[in-house]
Amino acid sequence: CIPASGSTFAVGTTTVSCAAIDGDDTPSMVTKGFTITVRPDIGLTLSVTPGIALSGTTVTASVSLTNRASVSRKVTITATFGYISPSGQTYNFTASSETLTMPAGQTIARSFNFVVTKNLPRGTYSVTATATDVAGSSTSTATFVVK
Repeated sequence: CIPASGSTFAVGTTTVSCAAIDGDDTPSMVTKGFTITVRPDIGLTLSVTPGIALSGTTVTASVSLTNRASVSRKVTITATFGYISPSGQTYNFTASSETLTMPAGQTIARSFNFVVTKNLPRGTYSVTATATDVAGSSTSTATFVVK
């Protein structure tokens, strides 16, 4: 099989292809494929309020993390705010990060704030939250509009 038996699979979906050969059969080689899906041990959800912000408004990114593993995990959570230009280019300009230890099965919530100032360009902004542990990472993105 490719990847071979005993291989380590990354977070995501991997297709495995196997072949068997038997000279007594026709056809002598048969191939079969299947997929393996590996989920990260950390579940992450993200929401942002308000969806439309004016100068002086504080935008809050609310992150919920769940440790789906049967052991404690050291997790780093990062929230990055950025402006999305009319051409689609994202310009990240502020990030916050926190490292914590999560017991097995625990769900925690964290908030990250962004203050809209009068000198910011008007338009669409994004916030991306990423949770990383030894098994991989989970990412979620939400948007809001500055008017």
